[in-house]
Amino acid sequence: MADLPFLANREDPDEAVRFAWDAFWHLTTDRPVGFATGPIPWTAVDRYAARHQIDSTDSFERFLALIRAMDGTYLDHLEQARKDKPDNGQP
Repeated sequence: MADLPFLANREDPDEAVRFAWDAFWHLTTDRPVGFATGPIPWTAVDRYAARHQIDSTDSFERFLALIRAMDGTYLDHLEQARKDKPDNGQP
């Protein structure tokens, strides 16, 4: 760590934040892909929550909101990357 002083004071993310981050990346494999990448389906989030015992309505709604927020940002990023990509003469 001596070579990377900015890591010396680094705090590990809260366990709940790490869980949501990992969940997002697991759930992203369930999204529909066609002409464009679609959002993560509600059913996939519901199944994931059930598998991990997120049982209360409030907990599920918070989890869903977190996944939706991350997913929206991810989809915005993909769209911007698509717009920024050179056309290369393709129709």
